[in-house]
Amino acid sequence: MEKVKKIKNFLLSKVKSDLSDKAPILSQDQITNVVEYNLSVVDDILLDAEGITYAEYAPSSKQYKFLRNFISFLAQQGFSQVKEEYLSTKYKISRPTLRVVIEFLLDLGIIHKLKNRRKAKIAPTVYVLVLHPNYLDNLKYLTENFSDDLTVSEVFTTYFTKDFTEVFTKGESQTPCESKAEPAKIIPNKANEVKSLKDNIIYKQEDNSADQTIEFKEYYIEKEKYAAAQGVPTDIINKLNTLDTNQIIDVWKSISRTLAKYGLNSTQYLNEILESCELAISAYYHHKSQAYKSGKNPQFNFAGCICGKLKRVLYQQLKGKMDKVRVFKNPLLKENAKVMLGLTDTDERAVLTLFKEFKNVDKGLEELGVY
Repeated sequence: MEKVKKIKNFLLSKVKSDLSDKAPILSQDQITNVVEYNLSVVDDILLDAEGITYAEYAPSSKQYKFLRNFISFLAQQGFSQVKEEYLSTKYKISRPTLRVVIEFLLDLGIIHKLKNRRKAKIAPTVYVLVLHPNYLDNLKYLTENFSDDLTVSEVFTTYFTKDFTEVFTKGESQTPCESKAEPAKIIPNKANEVKSLKDNIIYKQEDNSADQTIEFKEYYIEKEKYAAAQGVPTDIINKLNTLDTNQIIDVWKSISRTLAKYGLNSTQYLNEILESCELAISAYYHHKSQAYKSGKNPQFNFAGCICGKLKRVLYQQLKGKMDKVRVFKNPLLKENAKVMLGLTDTDERAVLTLFKEFKNVDKGLEELGVY
């Protein structure tokens, strides 16, 4: 979690005036692009870490709604100074819930939080939005005038590229809390939209060339052979058959890397992988439904979601086996039980590593009031 910084004598009106040329206030459609972009990155980070979207992560719709509203509030110029009481009243949300959302954004690195003092008295807190076209100018000004220990957020360097800057000057006019289908170019680098076989067929049918259709059919027939040649098991190919060949291969590579991290062999855990794929598919359709309801393009990191769920599945299953072994006090009986359950020393080490990871994650979620 990023440390909360302390500043002195920040005056919002003066700072806005000083930055009006370099960091102008965005238009409504530009603000909408910023909001939607930030929300997509939040989902992408969570999908990588936990295999879920923020809509699934947040325990209440109030938190999700305030997250969007708070980002929209900061998006006008990329920063603001505000009291908790004002936000609580404006958005009709309790201050404890408000703090959970703000701390969550701070934990992800989506915002900077600057505690302000003016004439030795506590003044309203300053918040800076990281994924914003004015971010670097805002950060430079704040560093030069208020805090020399502010550094560029890792989220900015990971997600905000030059290509994305251009989209904030485009878009149809709409209110900050509305969302519409977005251009493909603003989808974060790690987020892959899942394209179904049906979509591909329709695309090919729009082309009047018979050769194109034949090529597509040949590619589809060869997909299983090509993916299998890259080491992807047939069951996994069939389970993920709505993805294209390269996506299936990328997913399998991500799965293999994840298991290798714990010293596990991917081919020995096919049932657990298939279960995780099924869970990820369900998560995708839920995410797709939520996205369409709000008029957005569904953005989904399939590999990240599967790997996140796979870790949970493995941990629960292997821990269950270890709990059964612990019942025996006699070392010989314990060893026999391990053999009968197929529990290896590598499995035990994997469980301990996963336990430490989940303990840290769950502790962080408890501190944020999610559990």
